[in-house]
Amino acid sequence: MPIPFSVVPFNNDEHCVSRRGYRPRMKSEYLKCPYIIRAVDIIKGVPRQETRVVEWIFSLQGEPNDIVFHTLDEFSAQRFHMESFFPTCELFGHVNDCWSQVLNLDKKSQRKDKFIENLVLSIEDMDASLCFVGLLFLPIIRSFNIFLFVINLQHPEFVIIDKNKVDDPDGERYAGFKNESSAQDDQLVKLRTKYLYKIITHEYNVKKDYVLQKVDEFHTIPSRQRSQLLAIAKEEIHRRLDDLS
Repeated sequence: MPIPFSVVPFNNDEHCVSRRGYRPRMKSEYLKCPYIIRAVDIIKGVPRQETRVVEWIFSLQGEPNDIVFHTLDEFSAQRFHMESFFPTCELFGHVNDCWSQVLNLDKKSQRKDKFIENLVLSIEDMDASLCFVGLLFLPIIRSFNIFLFVINLQHPEFVIIDKNKVDDPDGERYAGFKNESSAQDDQLVKLRTKYLYKIITHEYNVKKDYVLQKVDEFHTIPSRQRSQLLAIAKEEIHRRLDDLS
């Protein structure tokens, strides 16, 4: 006698057959947001090749206006923009645009167009597709300011949250970060390093080979001399960026 794969028991109380519920269906890749997977992991250590690149950037070798990031669609960033990744320096708003470019060009987000197409179709059919959605959050970056545009779909209204006007220490905590301490400071330094490296060595950066060549040239300098250059740069980089801001 064959063995059944599943048994459907009889429910004596309701005098009917109760069946096992359906397994939830997984979303198609084209329905997933391309930005869910984080492109930078703060848990991993900093490989030597990443350290080599950021040391060259922070050494202040070259002119502040040297182009170190340039894409085929004519988007570019200068050296001083990347120098603002130096720990304790205030980041220039332009680096947010650079990171957006990297995400948009990343191979992992090639399904972005299909995702947007499905999102538009969902909005057009909002009564059926978004009937259970209460709030829609839209982040907006403009120059140095970061806003959050929140649309209440249940009660027609919207709210704009300005990051510069929100004072909430708990809101500063992100997954994987330590509490405020020297350990968190080390994580932030690591995070800046990884963001800088990923932007400047991205495959769509047409200046990538130029950058890596300059990195190699910098590391032909004797280690003691490199350490002296980095020590001087540590004292000068804030003043240099202040003059350019």
